[in-house]
Formats: sequence, structure tokens, C-alpha cells
Amino acid sequence: MNPCDRILRGFECVLNDEDFKINSPKARVSMALQSAEIELGTTVKLLQSLQDFVSELRGNFDAIEMRAKQKAKYKDAEKRIRKPKTQFGDESNGLVFHQHDKFRIEVFLPILDKLSQALTLRTQAYDVVHKRFGLITEFLSMGADEIEKAAHNLQQCYPNDLELVFHKSSYTFHVLSNV
Repeated sequence: MNPCDRILRGFECVLNDEDFKINSPKARVSMALQSAEIELGTTVKLLQSLQDFVSELRGNFDAIEMRAKQKAKYKDAEKRIRKPKTQFGDESNGLVFHQHDKFRIEVFLPILDKLSQALTLRTQAYDVVHKRFGLITEFLSMGADEIEKAAHNLQQCYPNDLELVFHKSSYTFHVLSNV
């Protein structure tokens, strides 16, 4: 196994061993998101917590790399850094990255950026659905003003299906359900 494969395997082990144990918070979030009974508001909050976790990983590269090297029993090789030969008129500045920086810039950060972008899109989609239909799932826990506002928003989304006085009817139903 070449050194690059060994360190990649170490990264996999670190992320799988420590962050995704069965009882870890990340595993509980994953299991909750896969549940059929999860409410929309909870889904949005859990996805936002995953976004925070991914952004924290971005700043912890050095610690993760150190644990990955320990897992993979990887030893840094002291090699001479080769500079590419430049031709006359070549505008490149001759910038050469160490393996550590090259891996972080070309592999680690792009993966986290893609994951963060995907989580952002998914969170936004669930947030739109939650704002639209949260009235249905959170009706009993909402206050009168919140119900009227949510009902009005739902009526605005579906003007042909819901009457103009839908928000007033929802408020009346709320008052009667608390009696």
C-alpha cells in the first residue's frame, strides 16, 4: 500500500471511528433524519447542526490528519521538494505545496465544501416546506399570532385551494381546541 493510500485509509478510520459511533451525536442525528416520524421543524434544526459540524471539521484538519497518521502508522518521509522547470515567458510563480497542504487544498477542503453545499441546499428545501406546512404539524404548540401568520402564508401559496378567510378560521379552530 503506497503512503497516499495509507493516509486516506487513516482519514476514513478517524472519521468513522470517532464521529460516527452508534451512540455519538452524529449517529443519533443520522438515525433521526432517517426516521419516518420526524417533524419538519426538527429536520431543519438537525440539518443545520450537521452544517455546523461540517464547518467545524474544516478548521480541524491538522488534528484529524494527526489521528489519521497514527491510525495508518504513517511516517512522514523527508523528501526533497521538486520544483517544476519553468520555460522562458512562463507566468507561473513557481509555488509548490507540501504534501500536507496539497492534500488539504485538493482533497479535504473540496469534499467538505461539496458536503456543506449539499447540506445547505437540503436545509433550504426543508425550510421552505416547513414554513409552508409547519402550521399542520405544530398547530397545538403555536400561539394565536403565529397560527394566523402561518395560515395566511399557506393561503397565499395556494390561493385557489384555500379561502381568503382561512387564517381567521384557523385562529377560531385554535381557540376552540384550547377550550
